[in-house]
Amino acid sequence: MYTIEHIHDYSSIHVLDTNGEADDVELIFDENNVYIRQYDEDDHFNIVLITPQMFEEIIAAYNSPEGAYITK
Repeated sequence: MYTIEHIHDYSSIHVLDTNGEADDVELIFDENNVYIRQYDEDDHFNIVLITPQMFEEIIAAYNSPEGAYITK
């Protein structure tokens, strides 16, 4: 399950694990950056910053066979 919110100059996606095996993940993004945030069991969160191009490559890599790739 996931939710999407568009807030002024950024968007937020929450991805929830309906099986309860992983903590929920939030992606906060605008045209320059993508932040990936996940709360831990102590109610703290870890943040990872990537560019939109890196995020697009993550999506492309999900369905790619093993190997090394260069995107354009």
